[in-house]
Amino acid sequence: MGYKNDKPHKEYNEGLELLADNLDDSPYFFSSVPRTNNSAKRVFAFSNENLSQMLRDFDFKGKKVLTVGSSGDQMFEAVLRGASEVTIIDANPMTQPFVELKMAGIETFEMEDFYEYMTREKIFDPHMYRKVSHLLSDRAKEFWDSIMLDIDHSDIGVNMKATAAFAQTGFSSKGKDFCSYFESKANYDRLRRYLKRCKINFIQAELSDFEKVLKDNKYDYILLSNIEDYVDVDEFFANMTKLGHKNLNKNGVMQVYYVFQNNEGFLDSFLMVFQSYFGTRSHSKFLDIKNVDGVYIDKEFSKEFLKDKASAIFMRKEAFDRIPENFESAPYSEL
Repeated sequence: MGYKNDKPHKEYNEGLELLADNLDDSPYFFSSVPRTNNSAKRVFAFSNENLSQMLRDFDFKGKKVLTVGSSGDQMFEAVLRGASEVTIIDANPMTQPFVELKMAGIETFEMEDFYEYMTREKIFDPHMYRKVSHLLSDRAKEFWDSIMLDIDHSDIGVNMKATAAFAQTGFSSKGKDFCSYFESKANYDRLRRYLKRCKINFIQAELSDFEKVLKDNKYDYILLSNIEDYVDVDEFFANMTKLGHKNLNKNGVMQVYYVFQNNEGFLDSFLMVFQSYFGTRSHSKFLDIKNVDGVYIDKEFSKEFLKDKASAIFMRKEAFDRIPENFESAPYSEL
C-alpha cells in the first residue's frame, strides 16, 4: 500500500491501555466522553463533516496535505482528489491503527462490503479481520492482533464496549452522505488506485507540539477539522497562526474550523472570537466561509440524524501574511 511503516513510539501502548480500561467500564460507555488537550479517546468510523462539498472547489492534484486523523476521511478525500502526499497528525494513539485498518478494508472489499465492514457488527469479526490483516504495518498489526486475541467475541456486551472505544457514535454516521468515495463505484475504485501511489505519513502529536514535529515542512493544504473545540482557545489561535506562517506554502489554504450547526449561533460565536483575537472588525479580509449541507446526531444518540446547515472556514496564506506570527503583539489598527 502507499503508506510507510514507522518505528513504534513510546506512546504506542496507550491505545491498548485505554481499550483495556474501557472493557471494564460501565455498560453505558456509549455516552460521549469529553476530550481535552486534543486527546481524543476514540475515533469515528466515518466523518460527520461534509467533506465532499467543502473541498469540491479546491485543486489537490499533486499537492502536499497535512490533516488531522480521526476517521481518516479527510485523508481519503485528499487522496481521491489527487494529492501526492498526505501527512496525518493526531494526538490519539488509536488513529494510525484504525486508519490503516480502514485503508486495508478499502483495498480488500468492494464498496458495499467495505461499508458493512465498518460497522459494530463486523469490525471485530475475526474472520473479516483475517482478510485484511496482512496489509497492515507491523505496528498496526500488533495493535489489532492483541485486540482480536484478547477480546471475548462471544460476549456481546464486551464486544459493544470495545467497539465503542474506537468509534463513539461514529458507527451510526452516514458516511455515504459526506465522502466523495461513496458517491459512486467509480470514485471508490479510483481511491483504491490512488492510495497505492500516494505517500501517506502518520505523526502522533498534541497541537502544542505541531511546530516541533513538523519543523519547516510546507503543505499546500492544512485541514484542522474542528480541533478548536478540543483545545484551549489561546493555544489554538497561537498554534494556528504559527502553522499558517511556518508550514503553509505560498498559495496554500488552511481549513481552520468546521461549524456543525449554523442555526445554533456557533458560526457567529467563532467569528466573534476570531475578531477578538486578531483585532479586526471585518473577518472577510481573512476568512473564506463555505456553507454546506450538514446533519447532527440528536441528543439521545439515536441513529436518526436531523437536517441542519454547516460551514467550513478557510484561511489563505495571504491572510496569514497580514497577521504577525506573534499575533498578541499585532498592530491591530493596521490589520
